Amino acid sequence: MRTTSTLRRTATALLTTAALALAPTALATPGHAGSGTPWRGAWAASPQAPAAPLAPNWSQRGFDNHTVRQVVRVTAAGTRARIELSNRYGTRPLRVTGATVARTAEGGAVRAGSVRTLRFDGRASTTIPAGGTLLSDGAPFPVKAFESLTVTLYLAGETGPATFHQFAGATAYRAEGDHRGDLSGSAFTDTSTTSYFLSGVEVTGGRDAARRDGIVAIGDSITHGVGSATDPDNP
Repeated sequence: MRTTSTLRRTATALLTTAALALAPTALATPGHAGSGTPWRGAWAASPQAPAAPLAPNWSQRGFDNHTVRQVVRVTAAGTRARIELSNRYGTRPLRVTGATVARTAEGGAVRAGSVRTLRFDGRASTTIPAGGTLLSDGAPFPVKAFESLTVTLYLAGETGPATFHQFAGATAYRAEGDHRGDLSGSAFTDTSTTSYFLSGVEVTGGRDAARRDGIVAIGDSITHGVGSATDPDNP
């Protein structure tokens, strides 16, 4: 009962931000959209301070020469995509050596021909200050609503404790070394059910470019999907 109460308190605190992933919402944020259309939230997760209240995870130790793959199910369609990374609870600048987005295959694998390099102000690498949040440049990447995308981050140096999200509802994959362009998931031998640094995916363009409606669900851990199976996206 004590564990259940802790779980509910944690999930309730997260829901307001995480619920943005339930439906497209117009965002008046700058970026490299190219067409002047607004960016729309397609997936989001609330950043949390490193901790392991319910189960072991990688947040407290962080990463060092690791590649991390995270699968997200987006709820909005578009012709371009970008990601948001958070170092809100970091104690040092976060160096992201490189990042890619691709269409999800099985497990930690991605579909051939779908891998796209993400850039940050035109550069492949970036540094996010402690406490900061950063958006990538928009990448040409047609996205369908309710499809799964895989975001891969290569972290060559020590990150220190990692900003994360306790309940991802999806498997995250970790590999030693640089595997951001791998199609196979064979190098990703470590798994976790939490997400790291990734706090949002946004899209722009397409038939829904002018939409400004959205839905926010507020509730307890049940609303958040706690208790559902990992990966089927069926809370």
